[in-house]
Amino acid sequence: MYHYLGNERLQFAFFSPNVCAAFLVVTALLTAGVFLLLVSRRGVLPKIGAGFLGVAVLLQFLMIAVTYSRGGYLACFAALTAAACCCRRRWSWALPVIFLAIVLLTGDGPSRIRSAGDLGDGSIRNRFILWHYGTGVIAGHWAAGTSEPGAYYTRYYQPLWLNENYYSLISDVLTFAAMYGIFALFAALLILCLLLQYGFRLWLATRNTLLLYALAALAGYLVAGGFTTCYYFPSILAVLGALLLLIAGFLVWGFRAKKFRRSRFDLWPAPALAGVFCIGLLGYGSIVNATQPYSWKTVAVAGREVTILSPRTKSGKTLFILASGSGGEFRDLLRPLAERGFSVATLPIDIGFGELPAARRMLAELSRQTPNSFLIGVGEERAMQAIALADTDGPAGVIAVDPPSDWPFEELSPRIRLEKARVPVSLILSCESTEKAEQFRALIQGRDIPVEVILLPESELTDLAAMVEKTGKIR
Repeated sequence: MYHYLGNERLQFAFFSPNVCAAFLVVTALLTAGVFLLLVSRRGVLPKIGAGFLGVAVLLQFLMIAVTYSRGGYLACFAALTAAACCCRRRWSWALPVIFLAIVLLTGDGPSRIRSAGDLGDGSIRNRFILWHYGTGVIAGHWAAGTSEPGAYYTRYYQPLWLNENYYSLISDVLTFAAMYGIFALFAALLILCLLLQYGFRLWLATRNTLLLYALAALAGYLVAGGFTTCYYFPSILAVLGALLLLIAGFLVWGFRAKKFRRSRFDLWPAPALAGVFCIGLLGYGSIVNATQPYSWKTVAVAGREVTILSPRTKSGKTLFILASGSGGEFRDLLRPLAERGFSVATLPIDIGFGELPAARRMLAELSRQTPNSFLIGVGEERAMQAIALADTDGPAGVIAVDPPSDWPFEELSPRIRLEKARVPVSLILSCESTEKAEQFRALIQGRDIPVEVILLPESELTDLAAMVEKTGKIR
C-alpha cells in the first residue's frame, strides 16, 4: 500500500496508484462524454440518466484525486481542458474546473501538485534519471529490444550512488520501445496517431460529443502512460482495447457515411509525427550512450559468455574478476573499476575448485589479447580461487581480497596454493585481521614466493577500485 504524507493512496487491485489513476482517467472521460451527450438531450429520461452519470463523473474525479498520482492529475485535467476547448459548452468547461477544485480540496492535493515541480523530490529526480538513461537502453537495443529494460538500466546505467530496482522504465512509450524495438514503437504510435487524426477530423464533420471525449480519453491515457507503465496489466489493456474499438467503430461509420473529404495530405501527419518522435528518441539515446564513461560487450571465451567493460579513458590495465555474472556483482565490482579507467572482464565460474580448468582456459585466451592484466577474487571463496589460479602464466598478477588463512583440506590450503604461485600475488586484509596477516607473512618468510600482504581499514574494503590502486604490483 502506498502513502503520501500519511494519506493512503487509492489503488484498488491495481499494481500502483499511478496505474489506477490511468485507468480512471479513461473511464472518467468516457463517462463525461456520455454525460454531456445526455445532458444536451430533451426529455425526462435523458436528464435522469445525465444526473446519474454526473454523480459517477464526480466520484471518479474524487477517486483520481485520492490516488495522489501527479501523472493522473495532469492527464485528466489536460484531457478535460482540451475537450472543453473543442466543445465550447458550458458543461464541458465546468468539468475541468470541478476536477481541479476536487483535487485542491482533497487532503494534501495542493501539496502533491506543488511537489511536481520539485526536482529535489527523490521520486521525480530518480524518474528523470531513469528516463534519461532509458533512452540509452532503447538506442542500444533499437532493433529487437531487451526483455528486462528496468534490470538492464539498473545494471549498466543507474548511477552507483542510487540503488533502486525497476522492472520497467516507468513509462509506456519508453518501456515498449526498450522491450520491442523502435520499429514496434513506430507502428504503435502510427496507429494511435492515425486514430487521433482521423477521429478529430470526423468530430469536425459530425460534432459528436462521445467521439470527442473518447479521443480525449485516449490522449489522457497517453499522458498518464508517459509517467508510468500501464500496458503490462490486463485491466488496462481491456479498457484501452475497448476505447480503441470505440474510436475505430466511429471511423468505420464515418468512412461508410462519407464524412471525410479526400485530400492528398490525409496520411502524412501521423507517420511524420511518429517518425520524428522515434528518430529523436534514438538520437538522444545515442548521445547518452556516447557520453557513458565506458562501453560494454559480451563475447564468447572458451565456451563461456564474458562481459567486458572498456572505459573511454583507459589506465592501460585490464582486470579479470572472478564472479557469477549476476547484475549485483556487475554493479558492485565491475562498474566502479571501469569508472576509474580500468578495462574489466568477468570470468563467470561457480564457487569451488571444480571449474578452475575452465577459468584457466578463459585466462589463457583473454591474456593473449591483453598482456597487462590482473586477476581479482573478492571474498573467501573467490580469493581462494584467485590464489589457486596464480600458478598460471596468463595474468601479470593476482589480487585476493580477504582470503582465508587455512582450509579444511591441506592440499587445497592457501599455503600449498601460494607455494605454487608463478605470478605476483597481493593479499588484501582488514587491519583487524592482524593474526591472519602474521600467518601469511610467516608462510612466505624465507621463501621465494612473490607475495605481498596489505592491511587496509575496514572502511576501505568496500571500495575495490581504491584497493586495486593501492596494491604495489598493479601500480
